[in-house]
Amino acid sequence: MNTEKIIQIFLYKTKLFRIQYLFLDVWDEKQYLKTEVIKDLQFINKWNINKIKNLHSNEKEGDKNDQ
Repeated sequence: MNTEKIIQIFLYKTKLFRIQYLFLDVWDEKQYLKTEVIKDLQFINKWNINKIKNLHSNEKEGDKNDQ
């Protein structure tokens, strides 16, 4: 695993931690924002899933090019 991939994984996990912390904080203090927070989390989750798929497909293309 190269350095760039390690950095991407670290940044991804850091973002998830921040999102979870924000979510819990808002959930406790501002109940009326629940639906908006859930919408934001769903959007972020879709974005992250697409990002992972792109990274994975780029890895596969790289493997094909190496052969």
